Amino acid sequence: MIRRTIATTLLLAAGIGSTLAQSVNVPNGSFESPSTGYVSTVIHTWQRTPKPDWYIEDEVFTWNSLTGIFKNTPPGSFDHLDNVHGAQALWLFNLPECGLFQDGFGATFKVGKTYFLTIGVCGRGGPLPDGSTLELSFYHRDGSVKNIVAATTVVHTPEAFPNHTHFFDYSVQVPLVEGKEAWANKDIGIQFRSTIPYSEVEDGYGGYWDLDNVRLVELPPDLQYSKVGGDMRVSWPSAIGFQYQLKVSENLLTWTDFGSSVAGTDGEIVRLYPLAGHDRAFFRVVATLLP
Repeated sequence: MIRRTIATTLLLAAGIGSTLAQSVNVPNGSFESPSTGYVSTVIHTWQRTPKPDWYIEDEVFTWNSLTGIFKNTPPGSFDHLDNVHGAQALWLFNLPECGLFQDGFGATFKVGKTYFLTIGVCGRGGPLPDGSTLELSFYHRDGSVKNIVAATTVVHTPEAFPNHTHFFDYSVQVPLVEGKEAWANKDIGIQFRSTIPYSEVEDGYGGYWDLDNVRLVELPPDLQYSKVGGDMRVSWPSAIGFQYQLKVSENLLTWTDFGSSVAGTDGEIVRLYPLAGHDRAFFRVVATLLP
């Protein structure tokens, strides 16, 4: 499981401000649209990967039917997913090149930032054979070509998916964007697709994945501050799945924790730092991806 720490620093006495930024919204990231009473092969905002030449459609199994959204079953049902975000989730068949993607939703790879994509994955359908693989990735476009920036491969095993009615989080990270990369300031694209080899499908592989709750987080968080009485109010946006620790220094050499660390809530975190006895102070927020 990925574990990374990202920090951002603010000079208290510098007189500079910053803009609060929340987790980046992924349109229809919970697969709630359109609403369905059972299943739907219409999936708003997402695009399907192109049908490969080798896939022969019939009246039942068209390429479009290999991905779709479904309504979770009622609690107590044998196939009820116990941690669906909202009421619906996505199915994706375990066939080569089958997948979904989207870009152009207003987010770019900003210089000085790093990005985390997290998706809930459940390997349960068909049944899904062990060794099946699913790729989660960031990409940027060069015209019509999607260029992968970073990717994580999910492998179906009994250890990774001990419960077939539960989503397990998997993440992929784009390292700090320095500005010289081909993707710097380009639109963020996200994609997930089955990467099972075609040769293994010929040997009888099948089944499907369920996916839910696509989350995109931009780090480090921008800091905002204001004077409140005798204190400095320091705040920053947080995201679920990360732990945050405010650190303070008077010389940029020695850093100490201020207060205890706190888990992200997708809301604002606020700390009040007493100004008495301090000529200057530097603040740093360290964000750690939880295991």
